[in-house]
Amino acid sequence: MKMRSLKALAPVDWISALVMIVLGLAVVVGALDYRLGTAGRMGPGFYPMLLGGLMVLLGMGVALRALFGKAADSTSEDKAADDAREEAANSRRSLICVPLSIALFGLLLQPAGLIPACLALVIVSTLAAPTFSIKRLVALCIGVPLLVVLIFVVGLGLPFTLIRGVW
Repeated sequence: MKMRSLKALAPVDWISALVMIVLGLAVVVGALDYRLGTAGRMGPGFYPMLLGGLMVLLGMGVALRALFGKAADSTSEDKAADDAREEAANSRRSLICVPLSIALFGLLLQPAGLIPACLALVIVSTLAAPTFSIKRLVALCIGVPLLVVLIFVVGLGLPFTLIRGVW
């Protein structure tokens, strides 16, 4: 594997790696204040310690990929620029649609019920995807509410109203 020159390194990769490593270390240090326990009998600090460690490892992986990854050649610079523009548009759409879908879920859960809230969440968050497929939307509109009802209402016995005025 050939290491890239420092001029060819993407600053976004380094900033992402640094942020992940710093946040992961902060979580690990914060988790040290709690009892860790064992894998069989986890304490309150076990899960944050695990997630913080995984975030540090992920940040290191991003940094290594940035350092040793395949550098873009000059013939693919136009394609890379087009991809970057498309990714920026998708990112903006995601920044709007995902929080909006979560807010709609929270706003609709009490007055409409669990199933309509799940449907709103799925429909609006699907708009954040770079490609739209009606088959995927229908599958998610059936699958997500079904799984949510099976897990939370049937499995855990939580008292959710499924559809206000009906169930």
